[in-house]
Amino acid sequence: MKLRLDRRSQRSADQHLALGYQLEHTRKSGGLEAIALADADGLLVASAGEDTLCAELSALAPLVGRSSVAMGVGRALATRPLCALGESLFLVAQGGNLARDAVLSESARGVVRILERA
Repeated sequence: MKLRLDRRSQRSADQHLALGYQLEHTRKSGGLEAIALADADGLLVASAGEDTLCAELSALAPLVGRSSVAMGVGRALATRPLCALGESLFLVAQGGNLARDAVLSESARGVVRILERA
Protein backbone atom coordinates (compact mmCIF):
# COMPACT_ATOMS: atom_id res chain seq x y z
CA MET A 1 0.00 0.00 0.00
CA LYS A 2 1.37 3.39 -1.01
CA LEU A 3 0.82 6.26 1.42
CA ARG A 4 0.01 9.62 -0.05
CA LEU A 5 1.53 12.63 1.67
CA ASP A 6 -0.77 15.65 1.69
CA ARG A 7 1.29 18.83 1.38
CA ARG A 8 -1.56 21.14 2.41
CA SER A 9 -1.27 22.31 6.00
CA GLN A 10 -4.59 24.18 5.97
CA ARG A 11 -7.87 23.04 4.47
CA SER A 12 -11.48 24.03 4.66
CA ALA A 13 -14.77 22.69 3.37
CA ASP A 14 -15.79 26.34 2.84
CA GLN A 15 -14.83 27.26 -0.74
CA HIS A 16 -14.11 30.92 -0.03
CA LEU A 17 -11.85 30.09 2.90
CA ALA A 18 -10.13 27.32 0.90
CA LEU A 19 -9.50 29.78 -1.96
CA GLY A 20 -8.00 32.23 0.54
CA TYR A 21 -5.65 29.54 1.87
CA GLN A 22 -4.66 28.59 -1.69
CA LEU A 23 -3.93 32.17 -2.71
CA GLU A 24 -2.04 33.00 0.50
CA HIS A 25 0.17 29.94 -0.02
CA THR A 26 0.79 31.07 -3.61
CA ARG A 27 1.57 34.62 -2.49
CA LYS A 28 4.15 33.44 0.02
CA SER A 29 5.80 30.76 -2.13
CA GLY A 30 6.00 33.02 -5.19
CA GLY A 31 7.22 36.06 -3.29
CA LEU A 32 4.18 37.96 -4.58
CA GLU A 33 3.05 41.30 -3.24
CA ALA A 34 -0.57 40.35 -3.97
CA ILE A 35 -2.66 37.84 -5.90
CA ALA A 36 -6.32 38.02 -6.87
CA LEU A 37 -8.88 35.72 -8.45
CA ALA A 38 -11.21 37.71 -10.67
CA ASP A 39 -14.23 36.88 -12.77
CA ALA A 40 -14.60 37.85 -16.44
CA ASP A 41 -16.03 41.25 -15.40
CA GLY A 42 -13.04 42.06 -13.20
CA LEU A 43 -14.90 41.49 -9.94
CA LEU A 44 -12.86 40.15 -7.04
CA VAL A 45 -13.65 36.54 -6.10
CA ALA A 46 -10.81 35.84 -3.65
CA SER A 47 -7.42 37.32 -2.83
CA ALA A 48 -4.29 37.40 -0.71
CA GLY A 49 -2.46 40.62 -0.02
CA GLU A 50 -3.50 44.19 0.65
CA ASP A 51 -7.24 44.60 -0.06
CA THR A 52 -7.09 47.76 -2.19
CA LEU A 53 -4.28 46.38 -4.35
CA CYS A 54 -6.15 43.09 -4.84
CA ALA A 55 -9.27 45.01 -5.96
CA GLU A 56 -7.14 46.94 -8.48
CA LEU A 57 -5.54 43.74 -9.78
CA SER A 58 -8.96 42.14 -10.13
CA ALA A 59 -10.25 45.03 -12.22
CA LEU A 60 -7.19 44.82 -14.52
CA ALA A 61 -7.24 41.03 -14.96
CA PRO A 62 -9.69 40.74 -17.88
CA LEU A 63 -7.94 43.60 -19.69
CA VAL A 64 -4.50 42.04 -19.39
CA GLY A 65 -5.52 38.44 -20.24
CA ARG A 66 -2.69 35.91 -20.22
CA SER A 67 0.52 37.83 -20.08
CA SER A 68 3.23 39.37 -18.00
CA VAL A 69 3.24 43.13 -18.33
CA ALA A 70 4.89 46.10 -16.74
CA MET A 71 2.36 48.61 -15.41
CA GLY A 72 4.79 51.37 -14.45
CA VAL A 73 7.68 51.32 -12.04
CA GLY A 74 7.53 48.27 -9.79
CA ARG A 75 4.19 47.03 -11.12
CA ALA A 76 4.99 43.85 -13.01
CA LEU A 77 1.77 41.84 -13.38
CA ALA A 78 1.26 38.25 -14.42
CA THR A 79 -2.11 36.71 -15.23
CA ARG A 80 -3.41 33.21 -15.85
CA PRO A 81 -6.83 32.63 -17.39
CA LEU A 82 -8.72 29.60 -16.16
CA CYS A 83 -12.14 28.04 -16.46
CA ALA A 84 -14.10 26.47 -13.61
CA LEU A 85 -17.69 25.28 -13.80
CA GLY A 86 -17.97 26.89 -17.23
CA GLU A 87 -16.97 30.34 -15.93
CA SER A 88 -13.99 32.33 -17.18
CA LEU A 89 -11.75 33.46 -14.34
CA PHE A 90 -8.32 35.07 -14.03
CA LEU A 91 -5.52 34.79 -11.52
CA VAL A 92 -3.54 38.00 -11.49
CA ALA A 93 -0.45 38.69 -9.40
CA GLN A 94 1.87 41.57 -8.75
CA GLY A 95 5.53 41.18 -7.90
CA GLY A 96 7.20 37.86 -7.37
CA ASN A 97 10.40 35.95 -7.61
CA LEU A 98 11.76 33.64 -10.30
CA ALA A 99 9.25 30.95 -9.34
CA ARG A 100 6.24 33.22 -10.02
CA ASP A 101 5.12 31.59 -13.27
CA ALA A 102 5.38 28.08 -11.85
CA VAL A 103 3.47 28.92 -8.67
CA LEU A 104 0.75 30.72 -10.65
CA SER A 105 0.24 27.67 -12.86
CA GLU A 106 0.13 25.41 -9.81
CA SER A 107 -2.27 27.77 -8.06
CA ALA A 108 -4.59 27.85 -11.10
CA ARG A 109 -4.91 24.06 -10.86
CA GLY A 110 -5.64 24.33 -7.14
CA VAL A 111 -8.30 27.01 -7.68
CA VAL A 112 -10.08 24.88 -10.28
CA ARG A 113 -9.92 21.84 -7.97
CA ILE A 114 -11.45 23.83 -5.10
CA LEU A 115 -14.23 25.33 -7.22
CA GLU A 116 -15.15 22.07 -8.93
CA ARG A 117 -15.23 19.79 -5.93
CA ALA A 118 -18.70 18.55 -5.09
